[in-house]
Amino acid sequence: MKDFAMLARERKTTYEFSNKEVSDELINKILETARWSPSSLNSQPWKFVIIKKKSSIKELVDSSYYGDFHTMPPVIIIPVIDGNYITTGQRGVKDGKVGLTDAYLSIAMPIMNMCLQAKDLGIDSCILTPNEATAKRIINASKKDHAVIMVGLGYELKNVYQKTRERKKLSELVYHEIIKSDD
Repeated sequence: MKDFAMLARERKTTYEFSNKEVSDELINKILETARWSPSSLNSQPWKFVIIKKKSSIKELVDSSYYGDFHTMPPVIIIPVIDGNYITTGQRGVKDGKVGLTDAYLSIAMPIMNMCLQAKDLGIDSCILTPNEATAKRIINASKKDHAVIMVGLGYELKNVYQKTRERKKLSELVYHEIIKSDD
């Protein structure tokens, strides 16, 4: 098992996947990690849909913003925000349901857990934002559900293009108690 900071630094977006399948055993390990993600009020407002059908994967990736991959991942997991856990407001809690903003923040948690667990298992990943109408149609989601993000899983092709990974310096991002303005 890797040091967590090292794991976080090594996780990257994969643009070209090989045809090697990801085993159901490894997919289940990834989903188990996703299941334990934190969520607003412990609402766990998600369902996870596994996509392996090549034509569905292609349609999902093609519908995605910035989804111009040369090859498709062999597996996509869509964490669907279950509309039964969402109240009508943007924020807050009503009758044990969370607002839409809180649900969107909550759905980001299993996405990151899946990507980090995949990396720890030697599986590469990408995070994509599909056209929601396309995603909901493919997975037969209800009108009140939300399918706004997904994770592609697979094994990266060897010797392929990789964008340079850059990060701002910590000193450019951290402030103590107030944000210093350039104004």
